[in-house]
Amino acid sequence: MEIELWRPPPDRPQYVADFMNSLERKEERDKIMEGLERLKYYGLPPLLRTKEVKKIEDGLFEIRSRYGKRKFRIMFCCYKERYWLLSGFVKKTQKTPPKEIRTAANRMRELKNKL
Repeated sequence: MEIELWRPPPDRPQYVADFMNSLERKEERDKIMEGLERLKYYGLPPLLRTKEVKKIEDGLFEIRSRYGKRKFRIMFCCYKERYWLLSGFVKKTQKTPPKEIRTAANRMRELKNKL
């Protein structure tokens, strides 16, 4: 399956692209891209059996990356034969922040309504 960035209207932030560009080190971006490449190559079912991808709620998943002590998450969904990247953040607590889950879930609903 292909991976797509969910692109909001031009007057709004570009979610994942802005997050990736905000990372301080190229190595951090590279680690995230490695995880996305594995998602594209292997698909979701095999990665769900690892610690690399986690189901958050119905239809919403996170891909986990780490560089040094920093943990990164990309929230995504599967829709119309594509993986849609919805948001990205640096994880600072043990649990995924509810605000990040709500944000990604809202973007997933918006995506499904527009496609």
